[in-house]
Amino acid sequence: MTKKSWLKEGLDVLANLGAEKLTIDTLCSQLGVTKGSFYHHFKNRENFIENLLVYWEEVNTLAVIKLSEGLGDTREKIKEITSIAIASMSSSLEVSIRAWALRNNKARRFQERVDQARLDYARKLWAELLGNGEEAELVSRLYYSTFVGCQEIMPPIPEKEVYAMFDLFLEKVTA
Repeated sequence: MTKKSWLKEGLDVLANLGAEKLTIDTLCSQLGVTKGSFYHHFKNRENFIENLLVYWEEVNTLAVIKLSEGLGDTREKIKEITSIAIASMSSSLEVSIRAWALRNNKARRFQERVDQARLDYARKLWAELLGNGEEAELVSRLYYSTFVGCQEIMPPIPEKEVYAMFDLFLEKVTA
């Protein structure tokens, strides 16, 4: 059992069962292993939580930004990060982390850091596309807030409609 396997399982438990089930016992039960395997990689539950949040930040934010940076023009980068964001909406992970962040200071600090990194990157892209820093600030906030809202709204907006919303957003903002 690798450290990464534990972290992936932790994100799965968080997304499907919630933060209250993010216990060593639940993780061991889900993976069919003993606690010794857990303690081989993590000092304690708090150390696991820290590693889990770092892993979430790396996979769901930093890696996406890095992937996007390897693409062509700015419009293509915006479309790619939008596509990745929409595809991730089928998982309840982001919603679970936001809910957890309301009750847990460590989760809150990571959520704030992730939100800031995403907003900073969106602002950078929109500034490149629009050539106006003040407008880019507002557009990036509207863009990201729309993404967060689409994750939270009930009943969920069908994926096809979410794509149409973001396509329309890009079209209207850059017209």
